[in-house]
Amino acid sequence: MSSSRPCLIDTNVFIWIRDRDLDPFEYVGSADLAISDTIAAELQGPLPADHPIVLANWLLARRMGGQIVDDTDVETGRLGEDIQTRYRLHDPPSDDPADALIAAVAILSGRVLITRNWKNFHYVSGLEFADARVPVSGDILANAGIQRGNLDAPCCRRVRRS
Repeated sequence: MSSSRPCLIDTNVFIWIRDRDLDPFEYVGSADLAISDTIAAELQGPLPADHPIVLANWLLARRMGGQIVDDTDVETGRLGEDIQTRYRLHDPPSDDPADALIAAVAILSGRVLITRNWKNFHYVSGLEFADARVPVSGDILANAGIQRGNLDAPCCRRVRRS
């Protein structure tokens, strides 16, 4: 493991780790892993609590240390709304309230968001993230690197002009 940077594991990365039976600490490259309340809700979905997939999710969450970052406080909600409003004009549009809350909790908790969903996060100012789409066998933080959200990508021109 190359880093002790605290990380927030996005839903798609959590499922990637679960389905491939990877060691989450080695794959991400951090000893401090967490999910948020929103990610926990996405992992539960409409399935009953005793469904095998839900049980597998909770077992992996426990294996990762069981940290669930609260995203129900007023400050996170306000930042999430602000993110959703500011970036609604992004091309393609991204106004998913769940993604906005995930970005907000990563920013406010000082965690690096580990995601395979680069397009929904790369433009969020103040967000640090690692793009887990980069084909690496492990240690995302070291091999993919930490990026900072910004509006300099060509797809962000529409937002900058508004």
